[in-house]
Amino acid sequence: MPWISLFLGTTRAHFILLFSAAGSFALVTGFIGAWIGARFAARGAARTVLVEADMDRASSTEAAELRQLNQSIDAIAIEVERIAEAQRFMARALVERPDQRISSIVRRDAGSATPH
Repeated sequence: MPWISLFLGTTRAHFILLFSAAGSFALVTGFIGAWIGARFAARGAARTVLVEADMDRASSTEAAELRQLNQSIDAIAIEVERIAEAQRFMARALVERPDQRISSIVRRDAGSATPH
């Protein structure tokens, strides 16, 4: 058996055995360390992607809500402008008709402002 001669052989054979064992140990340890590191890095990357996806989903929801709020404000601004234009028209119509009396406009008696 030739491998037994490594144990009983010369110093050179002992060095070959020693370096082979150390190299094998280093190879296995390095492989296990690389596997563990890759696993932790992959988990961290997956968490980062999930967090970013949640943030993107939240930001898209916030963007949609902001867009809807902007449209609502624009609609309110248009309605307020229509009310202002109607008030200007009524004021101009009342000023341009001097022959009609202001007293002909229906006036309420002082009292309750509610209908009941």
